[in-house]
Parts: sequence; C-alpha cells; structure tokens
Amino acid sequence: MSFDYKLLGEKLKEARQNQEYTIDEVAEYINKSEKDYKMIEYGEYVTLEGDTVVLLSKLFKIDFRYLVTGNYPSAESQITSLFRQNSELSKNDRRAIQSFIRLCETKNDIEEMLGHYKHEPPKYSMDDFNVSNHKEQGILAAELERKRLKIVGNITNVYSLLRQQRIHIFRRTLDDKNISGVYIKHPYAGHCILINYVDDIFRQNFSVAHEYCHVIFDSDSEQRISYEKANDYIEVRANNFSSNFLVPSSAYHELINNRNISYEYLSNFIIAICRKYKVNKQVVIYKLSDLKIITSKMKNNLLSDFSFNVINNYKEDPELVDVSPNLVKPITELIRNGISLEYIMLCKNAYDNGMITFSKLVNSLHTDFYKGKQIADIMDFFMEV
Repeated sequence: MSFDYKLLGEKLKEARQNQEYTIDEVAEYINKSEKDYKMIEYGEYVTLEGDTVVLLSKLFKIDFRYLVTGNYPSAESQITSLFRQNSELSKNDRRAIQSFIRLCETKNDIEEMLGHYKHEPPKYSMDDFNVSNHKEQGILAAELERKRLKIVGNITNVYSLLRQQRIHIFRRTLDDKNISGVYIKHPYAGHCILINYVDDIFRQNFSVAHEYCHVIFDSDSEQRISYEKANDYIEVRANNFSSNFLVPSSAYHELINNRNISYEYLSNFIIAICRKYKVNKQVVIYKLSDLKIITSKMKNNLLSDFSFNVINNYKEDPELVDVSPNLVKPITELIRNGISLEYIMLCKNAYDNGMITFSKLVNSLHTDFYKGKQIADIMDFFMEV
C-alpha cells in the first residue's frame, strides 16, 4: 500500500491552523520554499523525506507516528474542538496546550516502559447522588473522595495525591490570566490536566482540585477550559467540590454553634484555615457564608478586607518542599514552562535504566542538547541531596 500523502497534508494543515503558524514560518523551519510546503499540505509533494516529517512533528508537538499512520490514536480531534470552542485563545496558549498534550503522551509511554501502572479515577454521574443540585453534588462528591482516598485533615501535596491515579498533571504560565485550568481526555493517555501557573500557589491548589472534579464528572465532554469567572452549573459543581475536597467540613465545627464571633476572631480563624489547608481566603469565606455562620454583609466585608490576607511568602509550592534551596529557582523555572519535577524524574529514571537514549531524554523535555544536559545534571544533584 502506498503512503497517503493526502492524509498527511490534512493533518499538517490542521495542526498548523490550530497553533496559528503561517505557511512561511513552517516552510522556513523545515528549510523549504512556501510553494513546496503548500504542496506538502495539498498532498502533492510525494518525495517527502522522513527527516522533514520528524521536523514537522517537533514543530507542531505531535507524535511522529500519528503523522505517518492512518489510524494512530491522538488527541488532535479534542484539541481542534477545544480551540474552536475557545477561538480567542492566543497562539502562545494554543502552542502551550499542544505542548502539554505531547508531554502527557510521552509521560504515559514512559510510565508503561517502567511498569508504573496506576488505577483509573472513579467516574461519577448525577445518578450517583440523591440530589439534582450541582452545588450539592460537588459537596457530596468531595466528601466521598476524601473517604475513598483516605484523606485525614489537610492535603500536604494535592498534585502528588492526585497523581497516584492515572492522571497527568502539568503547570504552565499561560497568556490568558482568566484561564485557571484545562482538561482533555486523551484517547490513550487518559486524563490530562494543565494548571495556569500565573495564579498564586494556593489558587493553583484550588484549580487542580477543580479540574479533578471535571475528571470524575465531566470526562464525556473530553475537553474543557475553566475560566476564573465562569458560573455555569458544571463550574459551580467543580468549585464546590474543590473547596470541600481541600477543606473538610470538620474544619468549621468550632464555629457552627457560635453566633457571637468578633471580627478579629473570625479574621484569625480564616487565616489559620488558609494556612493549614493551603487555600485562599475566598474559599473559607464563601463556605462560612454557605453554613450561615456569617451574614451576606459580613461576607462582603471580609472579602474586601485586605488587611488579613495570607502573605505570599507563606504560600510554599507543595512540589518544591523537598527541593534544595540551590535548586528552587531552576526547578521553578522548569515548572513555569510546563515541565513538572515528577516528569523530569520519570524521564531520568527511564534514561538511567537504559530504556531511552539521551537524545530521547532531551526530546522528551522539549529542549535542546545543552539545556537537556543541564536538567540531567540538576536531577543528579537533586537525587543525591
């Protein structure tokens, strides 16, 4: 059977348009004329070298096997739908999301190489709860998940906890500050979550729990971007799940029957809860309002009072707790650019065990040889410490 150049061209065109590359940008990258690249997309360039296809897969952050195989599974249809539903996305954010999906695919492949098999998270529906109210569903599901995951008290590292299941979680700074998270259900890699690193650490904790709600409730939709001020019923459910998953109802017991609370006492209580459970004050204040512990007027006063905000210096990144002070800055930079510490350690483990070459290690980290060597050296030092 002859190679299907027409199908390859269609895939390349879709990828280029999804990520808003111009024809001349792609042509220059692969060192061909614009006319030649147009012929590639039209399926008329039938002497295409394998090295050129490799370059295109690298540029578009797409698995080479998807480009050259007719029925190779990929998340391209989910990504296309996501971009159509969110047409205002910048080209940088489009490319960041594409890169994130490629990381999830590679992470899944390496975990399979290493025999790291994890159980699937549960899948809930409205029928699993005796309430039709989405807010109540979120609250009940959070309580159920805390019991199932055997969580007692506070969650020290929500990323580590959720990654014990078959969920790929990365963080990255996105252009759009209104995006809190992205969820995509990959055909073979499974559940993929991207958290916007532009938010403060406590907000990111909330966002990953929020996206986890989409994993367990909304995976049939296969793709979703969560915007900070979105207020549809699915987002309401996810917000209430997140706040109750991170902070159990028992945290508020001392205030339930106490209606004579001073403003100062309430402020100190909120700060204590924020610090213990690693959430921002809005989470606690809204819950106090839902429990009828504070009035609507008090809620608004507390929300607008910046005198008792938890200082940012206190908000330690849970993924950097065990990192040497000398490595905090370079590893933070990696996380900000989309590469998690968990992923780096996984790739390094595969390389040290001879399962991938150094070239594959570098490609997996979406970097060049010299930067890849620096990351490998950092990981050697990190694991020694």
